[in-house]
Amino acid sequence: MSARPILSVPEAQQHAVVKKRFGRAEQIIFSVLFVVFFIVANAIALSHLPGNEEWLIPIVRRYAGFFGLEQNWTMFSGLRKANFHMLAVMTFEDGTEKLYEYPRMNLMDQFEHFRLEKRRTLFYEYLPGRWGRKYRPAMARHLIWCHDDPRNHPEMITYVYNFADVPKPDPQNWVSVDKLPWHKDKTPYFVYRVRKRDLEAYMEKRHHQFDAEYGVR
Repeated sequence: MSARPILSVPEAQQHAVVKKRFGRAEQIIFSVLFVVFFIVANAIALSHLPGNEEWLIPIVRRYAGFFGLEQNWTMFSGLRKANFHMLAVMTFEDGTEKLYEYPRMNLMDQFEHFRLEKRRTLFYEYLPGRWGRKYRPAMARHLIWCHDDPRNHPEMITYVYNFADVPKPDPQNWVSVDKLPWHKDKTPYFVYRVRKRDLEAYMEKRHHQFDAEYGVR
C-alpha cells in the first residue's frame, strides 16, 4: 500500500469530502419543515399581542412545544420611563386596613437581591403587566390565606401601582440612585373581593395540614 501524499493546505482544500445531495423526497420534507417553522414562529410572536392571547395561544402552543419555541424574549425591553413598586391593601370586615409591600430590590443588599430575584420577576414584571392578569386572583387569594383572622376576615384586596418618573439625563445634574424621586404617584389597578368559598378552601387546607401533622384520620 502506497503512503498517502502530503498535501499543502490549498491542495487539501481541493480534496474535500463531497456530500451526497438530498433526494427529491428529502428536499420536500425539509422545505415543508422550514416553512412550518417560520409560520409557527411568527404566529407565536403575534399571539402575544393584545387581543390575540385568548384565541391564538391555545392553537400555536402545541406546535411551539414541538419546535422548542415556547419562550418570551423580555431581555431587551425599551427604555424604562418610571421606577415603581407594588403594594397590596387588605381591607377587613371591621373596616381596618393592612398594607403588604412586595419585596423591593432597591432596598436590599446584593445577597438578598440575588436570593429573591425570581420574586422580582413575578411581582414586578408579571403582576402589574398584561402577562400577569390571569395570576392576580391566585396571588390575592394567597394574601387572604396568609392574613386571615377567624374573628375578622379580609373582605377585599386592592393592588396599587406606586411609581415615579425617571429623571431625564442631565450631564450637569446627575441624580444618584439613593436620591431618585419617591414613588408618590399611586394607581389602583386590580380589586379582588373575597368570596365565601375562598375562606372555606383555606379552612379545608388548614384541616388537611393539621391531620397530616398530627396523624389524625
